[in-house]
Amino acid sequence: MTMDGRRIIQLWYADDGCILCDDIATLQLAFECVWLTTKMLGLLWQIKDKKKTAWSATWWYQDQEHDVTGWTMRMPDNSTIPQLTGDEIYKYLGTEMTTGWNKGAAHKQARAKVVVKCRKLIGMIGRLPCLTEQQMAKAIALAISGIIGYYGRSTIITWEDCVRIEQARVAALSIRNMTEGVPRRQIFGATQQGEMGQEHAYGIAMA
Repeated sequence: MTMDGRRIIQLWYADDGCILCDDIATLQLAFECVWLTTKMLGLLWQIKDKKKTAWSATWWYQDQEHDVTGWTMRMPDNSTIPQLTGDEIYKYLGTEMTTGWNKGAAHKQARAKVVVKCRKLIGMIGRLPCLTEQQMAKAIALAISGIIGYYGRSTIITWEDCVRIEQARVAALSIRNMTEGVPRRQIFGATQQGEMGQEHAYGIAMA
């Protein structure tokens, strides 16, 4: 995984971490470093089950992805980290992650959930009576940012996902006779130019 041309080897959000390595030996070393650091800081690293702490690794042969087998991820205190294989899923920051590349569908389930939740909330907002244009815009922005803010910590939200989300906004505004739906500039253009000035879901996802 890269960002701005630089390699990303770890992701942290509060006390939730994700370590990314090219080989098992490096992953073992990384886990040991985390273990030692927690001990030095007086913290307790608990390995309860696969839902809390786990590792997975895959390798490729003839364009087929296979789980790495025969390795025990053992810590200095002789505790072992369980391994995820096959169709097992680990939830990291709300995102269900598969064990490997999985034909590029690792985030597919989480992305679909984001779209469904956003569209459902926007539909609910559109059916609320007596909301002004500004109130609808604020409510929709809060709904989208709340959902994407949660799942987007570890899920790549694509332009296509955001387009599907925005279709629900257009429908909600059209039902209230606040827009014709086209051109989209009327919805997302600046208020100084006489437009509605609403923020596109993709802008929220990229924030």
